[in-house]
Amino acid sequence: WFQLCWLPLYLSLPFCWLIWSILGACTSLIFLRFAIGNVDQNFSHPINSWQFLYGFWLRHLVLNSFGSCLSTVFDGLTSLTPLILRWLGATIETNNIEIADFLPLLFVPPNLLEIQRDVTITSEICFIPYDVTIYGQCVVTGPIRIGCRCFLGNNCVLRSGVCVPNDVLIGSLTRVDSSSIVPRKS
Repeated sequence: WFQLCWLPLYLSLPFCWLIWSILGACTSLIFLRFAIGNVDQNFSHPINSWQFLYGFWLRHLVLNSFGSCLSTVFDGLTSLTPLILRWLGATIETNNIEIADFLPLLFVPPNLLEIQRDVTITSEICFIPYDVTIYGQCVVTGPIRIGCRCFLGNNCVLRSGVCVPNDVLIGSLTRVDSSSIVPRKS
């Protein structure tokens, strides 16, 4: 702010906002990469355990705190978001991936996300990387895999362990879990 105080107010406020957004986005990505990291692919711990707190709750805290910075900086850059997800540790092919809303992908630990080529992910998709049992256990059954040439509609829900096969269109407001998709016979 001190560097921009010589500018008029109508120019210094947008510059301060831009700098704040970029610094917040960089800070949150560094937290996600180096402080929080990955979780086990076969995860089963009580919901009040340190493992759940560190693996999922802290991720939600960082993303809810810096979510406005991340969506401001990265939502319009569809060519940069697969590279950032790959840098965080997700398995992603960067060939023709269209991501409308970047923030929901960050709620999934990066080792639990696999996206192949020619995928379109629309807005407000809910990725749920774990299930909670009636006994208070947090269970991760595996990664969320999205195959080649898939389209995910608005507001759909993908649960833990789902494997979307190639050439599948998932409609808006659809809940998909590991038993929802029946593989087609060739």
